[in-house]
Amino acid sequence: MTRSVERTDEVSLSRKLATGLSDNGQGAGAALRALRESKGLTLEDASAYMKHPVSRIQALEEERWDVLPKGTALRGMIRNYARFLGADGQALVQALEPAIGKTGAGLGESVLAKGVPDIRERAQVGSWVWLFTLLLVCAAVLAYASWQGWLPADWWSGEGN
Repeated sequence: MTRSVERTDEVSLSRKLATGLSDNGQGAGAALRALRESKGLTLEDASAYMKHPVSRIQALEEERWDVLPKGTALRGMIRNYARFLGADGQALVQALEPAIGKTGAGLGESVLAKGVPDIRERAQVGSWVWLFTLLLVCAAVLAYASWQGWLPADWWSGEGN
């Protein structure tokens, strides 16, 4: 019986995380802390799983955004922590967008905004560079072989047979 009550509490907390509210009207950080504590996990457990210092996880639970990484790194940390707790990470990030801001556009968005060529275009340019380099090396090897006398004298003049 207590197992189903605990599970109901966890589901309730997960739903509250999606909206960014906890029982006492505080933000998602307090709901994250409550969910972690309801599972019997410590900050050290979370730190070991996430490979972040305890102070950083504590700052996330206290919503001290000024001491946390910015942009994509912060969003990844939030998703990872939510995954660790069994909550919906994407919903949590969306709920926290007003607090963490939209300043950290994803890498794809920032690259497209700057007009940097698509990876396929760069691959095509790269293949031409490799071909040119290969031809240049072959020409250098032939010139060196000719200079050293390794090639027959009539090979260059076309008088063979």
